[in-house]
Amino acid sequence: MLQANEIVVLKDIEKILKPFHSVTEEMSAEKYVTSSKAIPIIKCLRTVLDTFTPISDLAKQLKHSLQSEFNKRFENIQKVHLFSVATFLDPRFKKIHLDDDPLSLSKTITYTNKCLNWNTKNDDNSGAASSESSVSSATVDGHDIWQVHREKIMALASNLSMVKNAELDLYVAAPLSNLTVDPLNFWKSSEGTFPKLTELALKHLSVMATSAPSERLFSKAGNMVRKTRNRILGKRLSKLLFLNCLPENLW
Repeated sequence: MLQANEIVVLKDIEKILKPFHSVTEEMSAEKYVTSSKAIPIIKCLRTVLDTFTPISDLAKQLKHSLQSEFNKRFENIQKVHLFSVATFLDPRFKKIHLDDDPLSLSKTITYTNKCLNWNTKNDDNSGAASSESSVSSATVDGHDIWQVHREKIMALASNLSMVKNAELDLYVAAPLSNLTVDPLNFWKSSEGTFPKLTELALKHLSVMATSAPSERLFSKAGNMVRKTRNRILGKRLSKLLFLNCLPENLW
């Protein structure tokens, strides 16, 4: 039987480890976006851990060890390009969890702006190429007279787009979405308002934050291919895995 002092220690340890358990389950999912949650949930977990004051000595040692390991592993999480961009392009978070590191936030916004400007420039170039036949092509000794004019227009468009991007400014100015909102559905419904930003957001938000989904798939495959079922073909195995991954409400 556990002694009274041991029960006190276990309750202290449970309070410390319970948030880690919740975060582990939250980040190991595969049916919703996780990459944009990495930075916000780590910062929230650090705050919860710092504010908890354990009573027993063993719980205090555990808290200190967890804090040191936590800082060592996730101190530079905001500098991970994929996570920072995904967090910025998630309508539930945007910049509120990225303000701690102004340099990283500036790099994230600059990268987003460059991607939008690059897409805009490609659209402008394709439009110019399509309408080139309607413009008279005046050449002197093999040189296009209008080339200087085109270069000036491209430089002007590039400078204006670098100063201000309408899509990005409108997205940043919009209020934050609720935590229950699916960011993928948000961007699909906002594609008419943010066409280029939607493409960039879906590209980054579709990445999983952990390897748990792929490891879970390997475990399912291991449960299907057993000693008594070792002659199953790969083609049939892939179909069984697909059926096993479907939601239960479809059956």
